[in-house]
Amino acid sequence: MNIGAKRAAKEGPPHRAGGLFALVMLVFFVVAHSFLHLRNGGTDLLQGFLPMAALVVLGFLQFLFRILQGLQRSSHVGLVFGDGRNCHAQQQGSGQQVCVKVFCHTHLWGEMLPKRYVALPRLLPRLPPPGAAADNALAPAQFGEYMATASTTPTGKTWKFLIFDTSTFVARITMNHAPYNVLTVPMMTELAEAIESLNGRGDIKCILLDSSQKMFSAGISLEDSRPERVFQTLDAFTRVFTAISEISKPLIVVINGQAIGAGSELVAFGDMIIATPNARFSQPEVKMGTFPPFAAIMLPQLIGPKKTYELILTGQSMSAEEGMQFGLINKVVPEADLAKVVNEVLGRIGEISSPVLEMTKKVIGSTLGLPFAEAMRRSHNIYLNQLMDLEDAQEGLRAVIEKRKPVWKNK
Repeated sequence: MNIGAKRAAKEGPPHRAGGLFALVMLVFFVVAHSFLHLRNGGTDLLQGFLPMAALVVLGFLQFLFRILQGLQRSSHVGLVFGDGRNCHAQQQGSGQQVCVKVFCHTHLWGEMLPKRYVALPRLLPRLPPPGAAADNALAPAQFGEYMATASTTPTGKTWKFLIFDTSTFVARITMNHAPYNVLTVPMMTELAEAIESLNGRGDIKCILLDSSQKMFSAGISLEDSRPERVFQTLDAFTRVFTAISEISKPLIVVINGQAIGAGSELVAFGDMIIATPNARFSQPEVKMGTFPPFAAIMLPQLIGPKKTYELILTGQSMSAEEGMQFGLINKVVPEADLAKVVNEVLGRIGEISSPVLEMTKKVIGSTLGLPFAEAMRRSHNIYLNQLMDLEDAQEGLRAVIEKRKPVWKNK
């Protein structure tokens, strides 16, 4: 059943029924009054009729007012899926397109009067027919090469496109979709789920994102870039970036190959980025008649508007050295030293209290772009009302006074 039909069936036409009842009662009283007037010796029928006729007119006006009021309150917009006769998503052809009709109706005399139907291309996720179960089974994940030791989480979930290890204080997420780590909707869904699962994990201090393939990521798959599938693709992509933005744990991205299109945008969302000279970044979307929706708003803040225009409007790639020069990359190290440098950075992070890391990232992320006074108020609020309530904040001060290393409780 469509949205509007459900609401109409549930609410009914209360305004029409109430006004009609009032009008019938007034007519009854007019007839009764006229009859009693004649029976009691009245000779002028008009004299007995006029007072009640005035009431009838007033009642009729009230009835019309109730109808108009009912129209105003009952009109709403709804969606019909399918062809208007059956209300589930119809799958047509290999593209599984769904016809979406937008309509507006109102309750008048108990009927729904359609005002406008607009046929749209499918911009909604595919919906299975009623009673059909979605196939969410994932094949066992393969093992990658770089710093990944497991493909299951403590909940027992397996991953088809990722190697996900949470056995230490570092949550390692390795993209493992051979051969180019093309970002499909299922892969981006897994990536978002992996990041979201780390919320509230006090034992995890940071996240490491890297690739088991020679290329970091070739971006969105061509199949998922088709117009009839772009809505689901953008939705899955947005979910990944929302998960990264909302996670309170620092995200470290390690890149040892090309990052193209959405793959480059994914790198830009990292809090710290460590790369080798093999890394290159490009946004070639304009060459395919589109533009990068996330890079267009992110890169100006990271590398400045001039360099952003150059990268996006020409589609030219940027080297790791250029990326570090413009502030996109933190470190560029030889490939042979990559594991050593990454482990050094992780070791330093491991010495810090987990909730202190989270609050620090929260302050930095939530004050970017704010006016100075507002940013200071927000920073002071977190410092006084959240940070000072931590046991680790008190332990850190005691450790300084007692000239020893702090013993964190991560509380």
